[in-house]
Amino acid sequence: MTQIKKILFPLSPDVAGKISPTVETMSKAFDSEVHVLFVVRDIKPYKGLPYPSIQYGSYESGSEVRTEQRANMLESLKQFCAGHLGGLDNCVQEVTFGNPAEEILKYIDSANIDLVIMGTHGRRGLEEIFFGSVAREVIGKSKVPVTVVNPYLV
Repeated sequence: MTQIKKILFPLSPDVAGKISPTVETMSKAFDSEVHVLFVVRDIKPYKGLPYPSIQYGSYESGSEVRTEQRANMLESLKQFCAGHLGGLDNCVQEVTFGNPAEEILKYIDSANIDLVIMGTHGRRGLEEIFFGSVAREVIGKSKVPVTVVNPYLV
């Protein structure tokens, strides 16, 4: 049986609180470390398009802005872990910038992740055409198992 020592929990702010009990349960079951990753989406390619909601934030290219935003987000992740994953002793927080699916896939490799647990937004129509499905892309390209939780059913 494959050892599951590291679980990646990519955060999507609007569904993360609903999925966190599943992540906590799986982590305890496998005695795994949880890596909570937040990707700040680069929205520059979408300028001028009617983006439905800026859920991932956005960033400017200046390193000062990124450094400050990363520090603020890391503090928010610490608070999230304490409030939603408080029963876990081993919770690693990380913030990256870019395309969410690409950054999640990079993090899987760089941190030697064994399992990904993530939510889905269930986007349809034009939203899915323009923005795609992060979960679908991660599932299709991940080298490790991906568990997708529908936050509206838990």
